[in-house]
Amino acid sequence: KRYWEEAMPVVKARAARPTKPATASKPGGGPPVVKPAAGVRCGYVKPWSPKSRSAAKKDAAAKPSLQTAKATKPAEATKPAEAAKATKPAKPAKAAKEAKAAKRTKAAAGAKPRKSVKRKRAELEEEEEEESNKRQRLFWRGWKEVFPIGTEWEQMDAVDVVGWDFEHLLEDMTDGELSNRDHPVYFFCCTEPQMLPWGKTESGEQAYTVVTIPCIVAVVGDIAPPAKLGITSVMMDQEQIVDMSELKIDWAPWLLDSGYKRGKPKFYRTVCVARKRWLDAMSEEDRKRYDFSLPYIFLPKQLAEDIDSSVHKIEMIAGKTVDIQFDVSMDRVDDIVEELMEDYEHLKGHEKEVHGIVKKLALEQKDRVRQKKAERAAKLAEYTPEQQKALDNLQFIKYYPQNVTPDTTQCRVPFINRYYGHAHAVKPSEVAKERALFDVALEHHS
Repeated sequence: KRYWEEAMPVVKARAARPTKPATASKPGGGPPVVKPAAGVRCGYVKPWSPKSRSAAKKDAAAKPSLQTAKATKPAEATKPAEAAKATKPAKPAKAAKEAKAAKRTKAAAGAKPRKSVKRKRAELEEEEEEESNKRQRLFWRGWKEVFPIGTEWEQMDAVDVVGWDFEHLLEDMTDGELSNRDHPVYFFCCTEPQMLPWGKTESGEQAYTVVTIPCIVAVVGDIAPPAKLGITSVMMDQEQIVDMSELKIDWAPWLLDSGYKRGKPKFYRTVCVARKRWLDAMSEEDRKRYDFSLPYIFLPKQLAEDIDSSVHKIEMIAGKTVDIQFDVSMDRVDDIVEELMEDYEHLKGHEKEVHGIVKKLALEQKDRVRQKKAERAAKLAEYTPEQQKALDNLQFIKYYPQNVTPDTTQCRVPFINRYYGHAHAVKPSEVAKERALFDVALEHHS
């Protein structure tokens, strides 16, 4: 009551004022703030209450909007195009989207599906990989445990792209001629790149591809082959005979289901324990040693071969070339000089010069022959007579894969390398090939 008694005089004084007082709005919105007149104390002011949403909608509906005003104009004022648009019923947004999608589907129904080049290549690679995995699952995979000596590191993965069949080797090791030997059998692997008909082109024709063929060589005898490698190439000045351990290669037991006999392994194979980190840190020259390395062996029977004592040299005498050929073990120097004087007319008067050149060439060749004989004698001195006999009695069996596709029959040769010479047997034989072809035909017919 006291509050109203104090407020009412103020309200009455404001109502009695002839002019409207200045107002100011709050910064954040809301009711206007009334500035009181000078000398009048502020009293009670009715608080501002915002209208509800329903009341605001009613007020907006009561006031005519701009669109309603345009719609109330006479029909003559509107243009014909606008009138047509106004009379045309509007499609819902969902129906319009469905109509566009149906139109695209109808246009794409008659067109052929296109595949990008990358997609085609990816599909072909997947098919080839699937076929390779299928072939690899069919055959025995144990032959891959033999390290291929002399194969480039970049070509290691290409050795088994085909999925090679060495079932005949497994049969010989388990139930065949290699299974019951008194002494261990040693195996090493070498590779032979060949151009073979294998695979199909995109047009379906026969494709010819360079295929890396692995060959497993079995060393059968009473003595173990040496753990040495011969490294030689055109770029090297001379041949190097080194231990396998220098390249982290060695003979290791090859254990199958029946891998032991009398407590000792029956089979040995070549392995390489070099880690990839160690290989990556190598220089290019050291990596090339792997590419040019070959399994080394000394066979005394090879010493029985005659040492080459022939001479073939082209010399410049009296301003012209002269071809000099002779054998120091059969020909004399005087006889060679007489023949050269008869064959070349421009040599008349130069007999002493020709004689000196031929004599020098003959002495040099005799020294080489004498040096080679001394080297052979030194090698023989390293082995006892029993070891020499055992080395000469070693047998070498060269195993090729017996796949029907690709067919490696035309590529099978007995030559192994310059140290081992030729193999005593090459497998599979022609009989085994005919049996394999018969099995394939029978399986296809069934």
